[in-house]
Amino acid sequence: MSLENPKYDVAISFLQQDVNTAEALARKLGEVFDVFFYPDRQEELAGKDGLEGFREPFYDNSRLNVVLYRDGWGQTRFTGVEERAIKDACFNNGGYDRLFFLMLDEKSTHPGWLADSPVRYNLEMFGLDGAVGAIKGRVLENRGSPKQMTPAKQAKLLKADAEFAGERGRMLSGHNIGAVHTEVESLFQEIERHCDEVKSISNPDLRYGVRKGPTAPESYTISDGRVGLLLLWRPPRHLIETGEVCVQEYNSRLCPPPERLPSFIGSGPKLLKETSYEPDVSRALEYGWKLKGHKGFLSTEELGSKCVLAFLRVVERRNNGELKAPKMF
Repeated sequence: MSLENPKYDVAISFLQQDVNTAEALARKLGEVFDVFFYPDRQEELAGKDGLEGFREPFYDNSRLNVVLYRDGWGQTRFTGVEERAIKDACFNNGGYDRLFFLMLDEKSTHPGWLADSPVRYNLEMFGLDGAVGAIKGRVLENRGSPKQMTPAKQAKLLKADAEFAGERGRMLSGHNIGAVHTEVESLFQEIERHCDEVKSISNPDLRYGVRKGPTAPESYTISDGRVGLLLLWRPPRHLIETGEVCVQEYNSRLCPPPERLPSFIGSGPKLLKETSYEPDVSRALEYGWKLKGHKGFLSTEELGSKCVLAFLRVVERRNNGELKAPKMF
């Protein structure tokens, strides 16, 4: 059952780490439909009760609710509000015809209330363009009508892009370096949380710690006594720079502060790989990261997980005999 004259054709719910996918989806659908994508609707939400403003589009003001789902959705403050609104919409206000569940990770387990409904769609299998086509079809089934792009609508999209670019530039300017330092601290705290879990599960010899500088953390070290991973925060040298976090993988032990490295025969630890990430700002104006020289936003939580997984892959290579440790005195 479709709604009569809702404000939006599509409302998109997503975790912060998936804001890039949500934005790409909103842009493609926005060419022909009215889409609720909250980073572009902040003026409309202003003045409303924060949580109620996020509930209303999903409960009774959209033809189709699109959920970008992975484990963790529904467990944050705002996706929790949106999940309750979407469930209520399914049960009381339109049924499952108003729901499109886009599974972003095939390993994730969908919520129990979704049961075996045929509304799920696997993004990894069919891709973003396939998802866009399927969503358009569902909107039409719910009596939505495609709208032609007009100069006014295109101008609004360009205005939103320009406003975001300007605010992103201000947030990443050298004048705002204190906020970036806070995000570096959050990244190292997230890495420590994952290390605590790994140590308790399978690696009691794991050692890790941060080296602090006068204004910000300088580095974070992870090692199990055989291989290591070092994260270096390189602050900007000029106001036009943003700094970077360099993730270095090594074939030997590293020593978290205040320990000191042993002496090696020959050249010492071998740098296996270095990957750099730059501070970035999401469409929702929240700090995070991107792979240096590339597009694609990573939340601090996502990057923290990637760093610890990178260390564990080096551990696996060492266990498989792929790496040889340098000789020590």
